[in-house]
Formats: sequence, structure tokens, C-alpha cells
Amino acid sequence: MTQPGRRDSPAERLERLGAAIRALRERRQFTAAEVADRAGVTANLVRRMESGTANPTVRTLVRVIAGMDASFADLAEIYDELGAVQEPRPES
Repeated sequence: MTQPGRRDSPAERLERLGAAIRALRERRQFTAAEVADRAGVTANLVRRMESGTANPTVRTLVRVIAGMDASFADLAEIYDELGAVQEPRPES
């Protein structure tokens, strides 16, 4: 989670992108193997993308998103949700 005035490092962005891919896949109720098959990539690549250890090309990312019957906007929404800064709640 990004703190005010601080930017995520490239590694943190990849990790958050991976978490967003996993969340989208789970919301769409696909396994990594199903997404991989539908996208024409390996299940290992999908898992590496989800863990933030793969740096996919835009083409691969689009294929994986399409393999989940989703849009880039769907993924971007989840990415933003995961990076939202939580404001402290006032005590009552």
C-alpha cells in the first residue's frame, strides 16, 4: 500500500499487478491452468505473474486478461483498489 507522498517501486508495482491478476482470476472463478489454456500461455507463467516474479509484455497481459473474459479496465479497477490508501477512521 502506498503512503501519501511515496511512490511504489517497480517491484512493488509488479507485486500489486500480480495480486490484481489473481484477484480477477478468483472473482471470475478460473484456475490458473484454465486461464493459461485460454490465453495460450503456461500455467507456470500465470502463477509467476500472480506472484509478481514475471514481468509480462503488454501482449501477454492482454491475452491473460482476455482468457478470463475480462477487460483491461476490470484489472485496472482491482489494481487501484489494492493500492488505495486507507485513511484512519476517527474514534467515536
